[in-house]
Amino acid sequence: VSGDCIVSGASLRRSLIFTGARINSYSKLEEVVMLPDVTVGRNARLKRVVIDHGVQIPEGLVVGEDPALDAKRFRI
Repeated sequence: VSGDCIVSGASLRRSLIFTGARINSYSKLEEVVMLPDVTVGRNARLKRVVIDHGVQIPEGLVVGEDPALDAKRFRI
């Protein structure tokens, strides 16, 4: 976790978090690479994803747990 990040009650495991990140309560990140200035909403669950600069992850978003659903919503 780089400087200027706020991690508020979230769980991080084997993740690389760049500057300016905001990770809100009850979120779970596992094996995530998060580029600068990303905001993660409450209750998000992210697994094995790369998040580009400046992206805002909405509350409750789940990525990386169901490959079929992910393939419909995202470029894999």
